[in-house]
Amino acid sequence: MATFSTIHIFGFGEVEILARDNSGKVQSSTLTKLVTFTDHIKSLKPSDVILTDYHVIHVFSDQSVRYLGKGTGDRNQKTSYLVNSTDVNQTILSDFADELISKLRPVPANVLARRMGLTASLGLTQSGGTASH
Repeated sequence: MATFSTIHIFGFGEVEILARDNSGKVQSSTLTKLVTFTDHIKSLKPSDVILTDYHVIHVFSDQSVRYLGKGTGDRNQKTSYLVNSTDVNQTILSDFADELISKLRPVPANVLARRMGLTASLGLTQSGGTASH
């Protein structure tokens, strides 16, 4: 499975992933595994929660998934819930995360090195070229 810290699935049609090696956004419509994942999370809804379309679904790597529903207009009705990572089917999550990462543009070596704090040790400049000696 792709390593990530957080995935945000926005109801307006974008999915964002924050990962050490590659982060970015893609259009929801390009992800074939998205519906399977969101349907799985919806199937884990507690009985006291009213299912509405989601405003956002936050996936926090190994911790939890938070489903934030759009609401019903009645503030007394719960439309959001938390799913523990132990309840999430890891194969469905892995397939979704791997597909999401595959849709991102590769990160240039200088940007990746900067993120990892390796720019000077690899002889790269901030702009991506090699340092002249």
